[in-house]
Amino acid sequence: MKRKITDKKWFLGLLILLMGSIWGLSFLATNTAMSHFAPIQTLTLRWTSAALVFLALAAAGKVRLPGKTPGLGCLLATGAAMPCVYGLFEAPGIRMTSVSESGVIIGSMPIFSLLIERLIRRKRTDWLTVAGILLSFVGVAVCTVLSPGFTVSGRLLGYVLLLVAVMAGAAYMHFSSKAGAYYTSAQITAAMSVMGCVFFNALNFAMGYGLATYRDCIAYPKAGLACLFLGVLCSSLCYLLMNYVLSKVENTAVASNLGNSWTTVVAVVSGVVMGDPWGWYIPVGVALIVAGLFICARKV
Repeated sequence: MKRKITDKKWFLGLLILLMGSIWGLSFLATNTAMSHFAPIQTLTLRWTSAALVFLALAAAGKVRLPGKTPGLGCLLATGAAMPCVYGLFEAPGIRMTSVSESGVIIGSMPIFSLLIERLIRRKRTDWLTVAGILLSFVGVAVCTVLSPGFTVSGRLLGYVLLLVAVMAGAAYMHFSSKAGAYYTSAQITAAMSVMGCVFFNALNFAMGYGLATYRDCIAYPKAGLACLFLGVLCSSLCYLLMNYVLSKVENTAVASNLGNSWTTVVAVVSGVVMGDPWGWYIPVGVALIVAGLFICARKV
């Protein structure tokens, strides 16, 4: 039987490139949003807008909300890892670091995804894969430690928060690929959006921000539009595509190619658009990360 175009490798590769490009720009949007909003407010607006998109699609009969199946545990774990745990650590981590630093650290997520998959499969790791992993970590270190703004007491907490977010993101990739056996990509993304909306709204009100978070979208339209970009494109569209690709392709391959496009876009945006300190260490660090990812994914 002839394969559908949406199942072909070149098409899936284009989707990964599109996701990497949009998510690479998400660091710029997050920084813009957090120029007026606290991290929790930004996350609340982002995932509320994403949830509204999927609730509207469900009301129109375009998306069926997920029900109880043997894969419900994987679905809930997916939503808990991303956006709940991931968002809690990523947003403040981005605020404490530059766009280039945060983007490159988050771009190392494929390495953690590869490690998780190899540990779960109990597959022996050959020396070349170990070398690739170490090479990518060296790349992250080059981008952060050699940055003019790096201090052990200053940005170190931001780096730690981002690394925790990276581990949560790698766990999300694993659970999403498992949940894909029971749910469609739209159902998985809808569940993630609703869980994120409920979780971050609860924190938003518990921390005293309340309805002011929504009123401030009108007072600060630029920051409000940045949150809308994060919710509609980075959350709704990209995670819909991501969950679809994870259901078709082994997640280690997705992680590797996504990391390559992600880190490249972030490196360019941070220097050209944001005006971050941009020395030789950024392209060298990105090159080491990309090389390490290619080595790790050579057998995928």
